[in-house]
Amino acid sequence: MGNAQSANLVEGGVALVDEAVVESLRAIFGDATGALMSKTRAIITERLGQMDGVTASGEVETLGRLAHEVGGMSAQVGLSRLSATALSLEALCGRSPTGDAVRRAYAEVASVARASLERLPQA
Repeated sequence: MGNAQSANLVEGGVALVDEAVVESLRAIFGDATGALMSKTRAIITERLGQMDGVTASGEVETLGRLAHEVGGMSAQVGLSRLSATALSLEALCGRSPTGDAVRRAYAEVASVARASLERLPQA
């Protein structure tokens, strides 16, 4: 496995960026793929800012909704690991978690998001 591909994997083989999804988007949207990626990057970044605020204030229901949005958007553009991590946070929020558990799970989402968005193609 090459270095770039190795750097894209995590435990269980879940990639930061699923290149097959990205290639499918390029085939479907052509030159508009860059605009789609830019818009997705902006929305996910905005949602992460909102998630940071609601995590600090303990608004678990809102955090779960935002995590769901991030998970769905991430999957649509091939950010597989971010999608899985965000959807795990959503599931946690539905189980009346402790504040510490929520903060740890959100910190993981934020960390994976930073790494994923850095690798999200521009076009």
